Amino acid sequence: MNIRIGFLHNRRNLKVKFKGNYSVSGLEGRVTDRTVAGRSYELNLLDSVPAEHQWYEKLDTFFDITKMESYRQKYDPDEISTRTVKAGKKIGLSDNFEYWIMKKAPDMSGKIYPSGDFRYKKLVKKEADGEIGFSGARYRKKIVFIPENRNCSFSVEGVRVGIDFHWDHTEDLEYSGGLEVMIDNSGGLTAINIVDLEDYLASVNSSEMRNDNNIEMLKAQTVAARSTVLATMGKHHFEEGFDLCSDDHCQCYQGIGKISELSLRVAEETKGEVLMFDSRFADARYSKICGGVTERYSACWEDRDLPYLASFYDRHNGEEVVSEMSENETRTFIDNTENDCFCNTFRHKLPKSLSFCKDLFRWEVSVSIVDIEKNLKIKFGKEIGEIKNIEAVQRGRSGRIINLIVSGSDGVVIIGKELNVRRLLSDTHLPSSAFYITRDHECFILKGAGWGHGVGLCQIGAQIMGESGYDYKQILKHYYRGASVRRTDGI
Repeated sequence: MNIRIGFLHNRRNLKVKFKGNYSVSGLEGRVTDRTVAGRSYELNLLDSVPAEHQWYEKLDTFFDITKMESYRQKYDPDEISTRTVKAGKKIGLSDNFEYWIMKKAPDMSGKIYPSGDFRYKKLVKKEADGEIGFSGARYRKKIVFIPENRNCSFSVEGVRVGIDFHWDHTEDLEYSGGLEVMIDNSGGLTAINIVDLEDYLASVNSSEMRNDNNIEMLKAQTVAARSTVLATMGKHHFEEGFDLCSDDHCQCYQGIGKISELSLRVAEETKGEVLMFDSRFADARYSKICGGVTERYSACWEDRDLPYLASFYDRHNGEEVVSEMSENETRTFIDNTENDCFCNTFRHKLPKSLSFCKDLFRWEVSVSIVDIEKNLKIKFGKEIGEIKNIEAVQRGRSGRIINLIVSGSDGVVIIGKELNVRRLLSDTHLPSSAFYITRDHECFILKGAGWGHGVGLCQIGAQIMGESGYDYKQILKHYYRGASVRRTDGI
């Protein structure tokens, strides 16, 4: 099964070097040219017209069209004009379709941080158009490079990795499979890798983790990643021309450069295995360190929960957490560095490649009032004068802050959800939103737990579980309550 991964976006040109021979085709699908192995080529945006959009707000999500149609009637008495959108993909003998009830919204350009990109969508009214220049010819809308065999690959210069995180940088990356360059909705060029699912997973596996990690952990990671692909493809980047992106927004994918014999082996030994819940692919989220308690889906994304992404203590037979942490409970939890959990990096030995995680089970950061004011203006478009206080007004069951109130001399603003809280209080991102706040003159001191959103599999916890003798199915059972590992056909 081939999937489409967008890995370079809104560019005016890109440089590609091909290993092996590729056929070249345009919008009509007929072969118009062939590349020369070992030669570098430049593709240029000659002219373009961006897509026309209409913003919509997602009101509800359904997996069953019959239930959706009956529920939609509830909006009629309020005279809310809605439309239905079918999002997702047909996948082998199954599918991952969702049905969204949406209403028109005002222009949300530049306002996604405070509102959440899960809630608002830009639907295309008129597709982008234009021409791409390649090897002296002009191609309308897109150009596709099709490999002659599995040994073909291509390299692209200046691919951005870790977008908006502290490791944000560019690399020259090599990819197997096919390449499509299209005029995207912004009117720029987007590059898409058309790659076999299992080849993709071998790369994700090694991009997310490393070869010295426990093999049972790597198997669990691979099954979770495969499930996430099948559950989310066609949704996160709806109407953008590709299934998933190559960065942390979807899953880290950096081509074939990091693939090893071990990552290939792990993908092969778990081939076709996915997590299922109620006959649907499980959206198997994962993060680096949960900090001792995992979090629910609704704390980080949409205001709905997935039963298999529960909040529970990250230890053997860890019981489920059934209520939100209070402020005092959060302080006590974070101050407990001896917490008996799988991901306690103060108590468990880590492989060399994960040594950088050692100090992230519990951490402390100082952030100045000036930096908060700057981030509030630049990232959120808000100015409320001199910052007087920041305070958690809603926490999740892991203690992660869902909503943070920022009080200034000229007003207040509420920032949510957890990723936005982390963006506000750092030039890039805080390790997590599980922290409590104290004041020190012109700074706020944040004392926190964990790294990442904490939903689903905890990668460090899974590493320790594997080292402790758990196999990958036991690890998956621990982190995805009620979901089951199944082998799929037709993918």
